[in-house]
Order: sequence, then C-alpha cells, then structure tokens
Amino acid sequence: MVIIDNMEKRTIQILEFVNKNEGCQVQDVTEHLDLSRPLTSVILKSMEELGLIKRDFGEGRAVILKITERGKEVLNNDK
Repeated sequence: MVIIDNMEKRTIQILEFVNKNEGCQVQDVTEHLDLSRPLTSVILKSMEELGLIKRDFGEGRAVILKITERGKEVLNNDK
C-alpha cells in the first residue's frame, strides 16, 4: 500500500538523519524532510513506541532525538 510505503520510507529517512545527527531536535527533522510539525510528531511518537528512537529533554523545552540499538539494527537491515 502506498501510504505504508511512504511511512516506511519516512521512518528510514528519519533514522538515517538522527543516526548522523545524534542529539538533533524535532525541528531539525521537520526542516530536513520538509514535513509539517504535526506529522513529524506523529511519526516520531510511533518510532519511539517501536523502540527505534528515544526522545530526551535538552535545554529548556527542547526535545533531542537519539537512535536506539534497535533503530540501528533496522538501518543495517535496510541496506
């Protein structure tokens, strides 16, 4: 299904970005992939529930993203 394929593609793109930019913020992902903030938040929440990324709080209210070991495994299996 096209919607699932697009979500999987976005998930891999986000994993790659977070892997290369450890500690990036949600806004960085939003800008890099040219997504809306609400869509980015939905995708990131789903990825966090799957154990692919971890969201931590940085300075102030900033949310920083980190890839998990499971996320790295998914990236390695995608190649």
